[in-house]
Amino acid sequence: MKKGSLIGNVAQDLGLDLKRLRSGRARIVTGENIQYTELKADKGILVVKERIDREQLCRDVTPCSFSFEVILENPMELHQITVEITDINDHSPTFKRDTIRFEISESANAGSRFPLTSAEDLDVGVNGLREYFLTENENFVVKQNSNADGKKYAEMVLQKPLDRETNPNLSLKLIAVDGGSPQRSESGVIHALRSFDYEQIKQLVFVVKAQDGGSPPLSSNVTVKILIQDQNDNPPQVLYPVQTGGSLVAEMVPRSADVGYLVSKVVAVDVDSGQNAWLSYKLQKATDRALFEVGSQNGEIRTIRQVTDKDAVKQRLTVIVEDNGQPSRSATVIVNVVVADSFPEVLSEFTDFTQDKEYNDNLTFYLVLALAVVSFLFITCLVVIISVKIYRWRQSRIMFHSNLPVIPYYPPRYSDTLGTGTLQHVYNYEVCRTTDSRKSDCKFGGAGSQNVLIMDPSSTGTMQRIQSEKSILDEPDSPLEEMKKGSVIGNVAQDLGLDLKRLRSGRARIVTGENIQYTELKTDKGILVVKERIDREQLCGDETPCSFSFEKPVDRELHPHLSLKLIAVDGGTPQRSVKAQDGGSPPLSSNVTVKILIQDQNDNPPQVLYPVQTGGSLVAEMVPRSADVGYLVTKVVAVDVDSGQNAWLSYKLQKATDRALFEVGLQNGEIRTIRQVTDKDAVKQRLTVIVEDNGQPSRSATVIVNVVVADSFPEVLSEFTDFTQDKEYNDNLTFYLVLALAVVSFLFITCLVVIISVKIYRWRQSRIMFHSNLPVIPYYPPRYSDTLGTGTLQHVYNYEVCRTTDSRKSDCKFGGAGSQNVLIMDPSSTGTMQRIQSEKSILDEPDSPLEVSSVAGQARYSVPEEQAEGSVVGNIVRDLGLDGARLISDGGEPHRSGTVRIHITVLDANDNAPVCSQPVYKAEVKENSPTGTVLTTVSATDADKGVNGEVTFSIAQFAREIKWFEFNVTARDAGSPPLSSVATVKILIQDQNDNPPQVLYPVQTGGSLVAEMVPRSADVGYLVTKVVAVDVDSGQNAWLSYKLQKATDRALFEVGLQNGEIRTIRQVTDKDAVKQRLTVIVEDNGQPSRSATVIVNVVVADSFPEVLSEFTDFTQDKEYNDNLTFYLVLALAVVSFLFITCLVVIISVKIYRWRQSRIMFHSNLPVIPYYPPRYSDTLGTGTLQHVYNYEVCRTTDSRKSDMKYMQPMSQSLVSVDGAGTDTPQLDQQLSSNQSQMSTLLSSVAGQARYSVPEEQAEGSFVGNIARDLGLDVARLLSGKARIITKGSRQYVDLNRDKGTLVIKERIDREELCRKTTPCSFSFELILENPIQLHRVTVEVIDVNDNSPSYPKDEIHLKIVESVTSGTRFSLVSADDPDVGINDIQKYMLKPSDNFKLEVQIQPDGEHVIEMVLQTPLDREKEETHNLVLIASDGGEPHRSGTVRIHITVLDANDNAPVCSQPVYKAEVKENSPTETVVTTVSATDADKGVNGTTIAVMNVDDEDSDGNGVVKCSINSDIPFKIESSLTGYYTIVTEDYLDRESIPEYNITITVSDQGSTPLTSSKNINVKVSDVNDSPPRFDQSEYSKTLPENNSPGFSVFTLSASDSDWGQNARVSYFLEEKEINGAAVTSLVSVNSENGVIHAVRSFDYEQIKWFEFNVTARDAGSPPLSSVATVKILIQDQNDNPPQVLYPVQTGGSLVAEMVPRSADVGYLVTKVVAVDVDSGQNAWLSYKLQKATDRALFEVGLQNGEIRTIRQVTDKDPVKQRLSVIVEDNGQPSRSATVIVNVVVADSFPEVLSEFTDFTQDKEYNDNLTFYLVLALAVVSFLFITCLVVIISVKIYRWRQSRIMFHSNLPVIPYYPPRYSDTLGTGTLQHVYNYEVCRTTDSRKSDCKFGGAGSQNVLIMDPSSTGTMQRIQSEKSILDEPDSPLEVS
Repeated sequence: MKKGSLIGNVAQDLGLDLKRLRSGRARIVTGENIQYTELKADKGILVVKERIDREQLCRDVTPCSFSFEVILENPMELHQITVEITDINDHSPTFKRDTIRFEISESANAGSRFPLTSAEDLDVGVNGLREYFLTENENFVVKQNSNADGKKYAEMVLQKPLDRETNPNLSLKLIAVDGGSPQRSESGVIHALRSFDYEQIKQLVFVVKAQDGGSPPLSSNVTVKILIQDQNDNPPQVLYPVQTGGSLVAEMVPRSADVGYLVSKVVAVDVDSGQNAWLSYKLQKATDRALFEVGSQNGEIRTIRQVTDKDAVKQRLTVIVEDNGQPSRSATVIVNVVVADSFPEVLSEFTDFTQDKEYNDNLTFYLVLALAVVSFLFITCLVVIISVKIYRWRQSRIMFHSNLPVIPYYPPRYSDTLGTGTLQHVYNYEVCRTTDSRKSDCKFGGAGSQNVLIMDPSSTGTMQRIQSEKSILDEPDSPLEEMKKGSVIGNVAQDLGLDLKRLRSGRARIVTGENIQYTELKTDKGILVVKERIDREQLCGDETPCSFSFEKPVDRELHPHLSLKLIAVDGGTPQRSVKAQDGGSPPLSSNVTVKILIQDQNDNPPQVLYPVQTGGSLVAEMVPRSADVGYLVTKVVAVDVDSGQNAWLSYKLQKATDRALFEVGLQNGEIRTIRQVTDKDAVKQRLTVIVEDNGQPSRSATVIVNVVVADSFPEVLSEFTDFTQDKEYNDNLTFYLVLALAVVSFLFITCLVVIISVKIYRWRQSRIMFHSNLPVIPYYPPRYSDTLGTGTLQHVYNYEVCRTTDSRKSDCKFGGAGSQNVLIMDPSSTGTMQRIQSEKSILDEPDSPLEVSSVAGQARYSVPEEQAEGSVVGNIVRDLGLDGARLISDGGEPHRSGTVRIHITVLDANDNAPVCSQPVYKAEVKENSPTGTVLTTVSATDADKGVNGEVTFSIAQFAREIKWFEFNVTARDAGSPPLSSVATVKILIQDQNDNPPQVLYPVQTGGSLVAEMVPRSADVGYLVTKVVAVDVDSGQNAWLSYKLQKATDRALFEVGLQNGEIRTIRQVTDKDAVKQRLTVIVEDNGQPSRSATVIVNVVVADSFPEVLSEFTDFTQDKEYNDNLTFYLVLALAVVSFLFITCLVVIISVKIYRWRQSRIMFHSNLPVIPYYPPRYSDTLGTGTLQHVYNYEVCRTTDSRKSDMKYMQPMSQSLVSVDGAGTDTPQLDQQLSSNQSQMSTLLSSVAGQARYSVPEEQAEGSFVGNIARDLGLDVARLLSGKARIITKGSRQYVDLNRDKGTLVIKERIDREELCRKTTPCSFSFELILENPIQLHRVTVEVIDVNDNSPSYPKDEIHLKIVESVTSGTRFSLVSADDPDVGINDIQKYMLKPSDNFKLEVQIQPDGEHVIEMVLQTPLDREKEETHNLVLIASDGGEPHRSGTVRIHITVLDANDNAPVCSQPVYKAEVKENSPTETVVTTVSATDADKGVNGTTIAVMNVDDEDSDGNGVVKCSINSDIPFKIESSLTGYYTIVTEDYLDRESIPEYNITITVSDQGSTPLTSSKNINVKVSDVNDSPPRFDQSEYSKTLPENNSPGFSVFTLSASDSDWGQNARVSYFLEEKEINGAAVTSLVSVNSENGVIHAVRSFDYEQIKWFEFNVTARDAGSPPLSSVATVKILIQDQNDNPPQVLYPVQTGGSLVAEMVPRSADVGYLVTKVVAVDVDSGQNAWLSYKLQKATDRALFEVGLQNGEIRTIRQVTDKDPVKQRLSVIVEDNGQPSRSATVIVNVVVADSFPEVLSEFTDFTQDKEYNDNLTFYLVLALAVVSFLFITCLVVIISVKIYRWRQSRIMFHSNLPVIPYYPPRYSDTLGTGTLQHVYNYEVCRTTDSRKSDCKFGGAGSQNVLIMDPSSTGTMQRIQSEKSILDEPDSPLEVS
């Protein structure tokens, strides 16, 4: 800390005044060279003077502190101050060397350790060295260990072998980090101090500062951003269906349901992110797998075939929801399905869908919680009542009323000091206490402080303060060092109880063994003073406490013999000393300090803190199979309460399932792997670790650690079913809860009855005989004295009286009341009291005489009998403190001597023990013998005499077995000490047939239905089941036989007489009833025989649905739980009723009393008969003179802080100014924080919310804001209520006159919120004086005020008439600003002859509108089409918008020219000239435009004339063109046939021109014609259907195969895109299963497929070109899911549960091939993946059992013998035939026994899991915690209220003294009741029963006190510098 920094307020903490610090010249005295602190006397604070370095001052010592003294003078005071230095993290860990070099051979083995240099950190505690880190590398890890002294050191452990050739040198960095804040180290490595959760925090951003060590230091900062990566640490959470035990939730499927019927949907979420949150759904288990399937992506459960009547009504589906993380996590949900058409069918069939009864579990929890709460309230009530009673009793003890009455008349000049009584005003008494204070009279005893008032005889009527004396309660004899010579240390005469005359006559002197005599004894005064300067540091160094001793010499002549007593003291109050005292007169004594060091013995074993070994739950550590060498499994934590080496602990692996897999750290208890975990390692590993200390002999503790080698939790469940706990304790818990409820209820009722009875009795007594509080006394004679009670002391005479007659103690001169100091009235001095300090209270040591004369020395010895002659009896010289020479002779000349004879009588000693007549007694007794049967007689004799020979017998604790027991009989004599001998008695129990057989299987419980299933194909001798029973008797009483007592069909079944096997005795037929009920009786062979009956339910059926339809009457018995619930509810109702009744009664009484106090208010003003003039009583009851007028602030019984400007507990006080007219004036100056009133802002949580439709008119009513916020209209007006809004527009206005909100401006929802819903705006309502703020929210409701609209009014489309049907044309969608139902709901197209409308809704809610061609277009029939697209909303009234669609049909060349007539006939004359018109042929073509398409127009010219100039033009004939001439010289080439670009994309036309000359001349020209593409060819797939196989469990995004379609068009018309047709597969969109690349047609799997959920699916892929209009074609794709071996076998029997014990019993008479049981398993995979084989993996005795490879039957392979152990444990592995194969393991417990007792003694580890009781225990602990918290809170509140009321009663205590009912004129009542005379001044501070020490400066609830100043008549002065003793009752006003 910097110089001048504040350390503390020493004045405040020591209770010193600042004036006292200055006047006493307060200063600091320290023995150190450096003074670290400085005292600011003007402020009373302690500040830092010199820099404090904790490391320099204390090094590694903690805590670190230094001390000094604060000394004050006049009078001298010494206060010791200790300053503790708190360490800060100002040092980094440092290494001694910067570089550590190792030379390590590359052949060093893994695990080799290399010690590293330790770092040092000068800081301590959490700022000290914390841990070491080694930079990341492949070869080494760092191990941190601790020495015995706690220092940490590091070792480098070789983890991976070194390879010099690969890496000859390694450079590593060792980092030492402390634990301070900020954390310091010499590197910049950032470590995570805790585990992060991605779901809670996704990133961290912080600043790292790098600072050098220069001066000044320089630094730079860098920002580090840590991104938390999500791990798959959260399993999926199933939202629907909800899994509750309180009700049955089932989905109903009608029998008419078709394929794909949606049964239900499993909805689940995963709080992880990314692929860890991708969920897939699988059907794990189903009653009928061929009926249902679950959508892999969407969780939809659908039917996959038609539901039939043969399907079972009850279907149970188990769906597993799995995420895509690595490793994956899953959750399971059970879906109950009912196949029925009506609900009655469900009720009749669904009776065996039992529930988990979680509802009842919760009910029990709440009942227990209610019981706990009621019990807590009852206990609280008792505690409150007892506390009130104790408080009242203490009040009565503090203010003890004597039986003697008190005089009502008080003489003149009466003064009352700290008690009841009177003292004459003429004389001055040295009296400190009153007569009935019940405490010792003590001059220096302060009542609540160390300052005492003494009456000084030299000054009449005044009191002086003695500040130089110190309370005897502090430390009366401890001198301060550095005191001046002659300073008084103590009154040794007084403290040792010696007389001054004795000191002088005895020549008292000091004897010391030191060179320096620090003290001197003043014998004339009996005091001890300082002789030499005392330096504590020189004398003692740093030892504390520091002391020195000296003795007083022994005076042999006075005391030749000394009798000393050694006293051992405790640490109580008062503390006693170790004192040795002689028997002289006066007795002399000395003190000695004995320090006893207790040596630790190794008597405490280690205690294991973790893992916790409880029976309530299974704790197992999980190790993944990927764990590497050195993987930390867990850590065993143990402590030993011993110390030293006895507490050094070592950890060893005592036992393990596989010792080669784990090791335990010897010193740290860490369990780590020592090799790689493999798949062959067993899932379940059990380690036994022993923790041993280092003591002699050593002690140890054992802990069992359960380890699971698994990657997922389902593996754990299948293997870890036998780590169960025994919870027999919880079984009895319910009984004890009910019993406790009954007891608490009884006590509660009894308490209420007693309280009410007492209250009624007292009320009746008070009504019959009302006792006044006014005291009455007869008359007391003069000179009467009553001490330690009520009475008066006469002022004329002095009495030597110490006690009164009714003081309740023995009357004696020296009897002190609680101390050793007594007041005595000395007749020699009238009116004074002297203190007798030399007397000793008889109450301290009641058996010590008051005066002890010189007593001759005595010695007492004990000697055993039979001692040999010459044996030493004792050293009489030493024990009597005599001189050996004096014993033989005296010391005179000549020496003389005397002799004495000693006669010793040998008394009998108890040295012979009683001897029994024989050492062992044996007796036989039959079991069930009656009480009092004589077993045997034990006798003994004793050789001693008298009482030593009297023998008594007692039975010691004995061992007990089932068939026999033995115990010890002790014969003890009556000697001292008693001797004894022991005889052993063994009782053999003879067995009787008193136990009936007990049936183990089948288990007869009401909780579940157990039925055996027999297929109808069962042959003769088919084993149905086996009845297993035992008899706890022995011999022939335990031989059992089995008989079939009753059966539905006796001709079908028989029971084995000896083995209890139930088999068929004929072929099962279809006529046999499904339900068979067999009653088997099991009978023993005893006389008389006993029997037991068991009912076996048998089902003759081939499938489970047949069972359900028939077996509805196997009901369950739950009577116990029903009765328990009933009684708990009844008890809760009764207790609750009583508690509520009690509350109502208490409240009623309180209201009644309150009403009574309102009707007849009783003033607190007391009444007294008469008070003499000039009476004064301050801080209590008194009066103020009537002559003057007073400014009064309070009334007598207002009890509130209502006053003019004065508050209780404030620093404002009424002062009387002597300069004025004796009128009290009010000090009106208040503290700064109370000088003015400011406006208060009260944070009000008022909110209002309204809904209003949009488009409302201005002034429309919104809501009544005043009523809704609970405000008054007047408050709105006075507070100037107004609306504050953030925006520029204010839609709502406030009508303050009515308190309502109205519309101020038109609200348009669309303008305000657009598409956002819901739409609302908020504003604040503010009020002033005081300020209140209320938030108001107005929600705007949409009205249908907008019609749908399109961007354009018309749409023009041009469509070629040749387009095919199904062609789609996209249309623009409409927009509606409204929302919800007022938005667009549907589209219509009119007319719809050729086109239909398809609307699809996108995930974002947008509409995609397509117009699909239904009927081909024909331009020749209709060239244009006019359609109307209508968009309609759902509002009221409906609104719509339209757009007109104009379609122009483009011509396609689909019509050939047609001539006007099929045959033309014409007649022509012969010899007609050329170019004569023969006829005219006309043809028409329905097509239009280019269809008679002209390719080219040519102009041919020949310059010749006549015939030579006639030109003939032609083209080649192999093309679909022709040439025509319509004008001379002009030719046109037109199409003659359809052009197909896809067949011939281009043509070469050769035009040949020839003339008509004799030699025709020709010319030719080539024209290349390219046919432009028209989108007339749709894309074509290679095949219409595709089929592809896909292996299950594929990764998402897997490429399945590629589709390809070709388009013979060209360019844009040939660009093909691929799309998936919308389709639902098992309720899921096809896009959730597969996707197709629109560019290349690659089909990808969107998710992983599960063959068990979906075996195949098909979908359509559309190939569409980009032409206008686009053309498309469709291909069907079928995906076949190929099964993979991804499911392990599931074992159906035996069921592996922790709830019950399932064990097969094999009699010892079993022969070879005996069928023990059958393991039944299934595999949900198909094909060879589902072929199962069974193998015996592990067995207690492999030579005894074998498992059928194919059928799983477990049979014996040899004869069972008596040597075979009872308990056999078989591990059977069930393996499928997949590649790779998967397996499951089942544990079969086999009992080889003929009787049940053998089973019980061996099978103690087949315990049962009672999860219900686990939960119950948890809730009980929770309830206990809640009740404890409430109880402690209640106690704290009650105590706080009591302390508050007590302090209030101390501040404003009402005296019990009566007060005058007559009030003089001008009476005033100030902060209490009473008057003060204005004429006289009294120096009186307290009233008679004020209960506090007499204190001149005692203030009434404030720090200012009224004092009567004798120098100013009738004036009160204000003392503001004094502090009230009421604020800090333990802090003295002035400390000397």
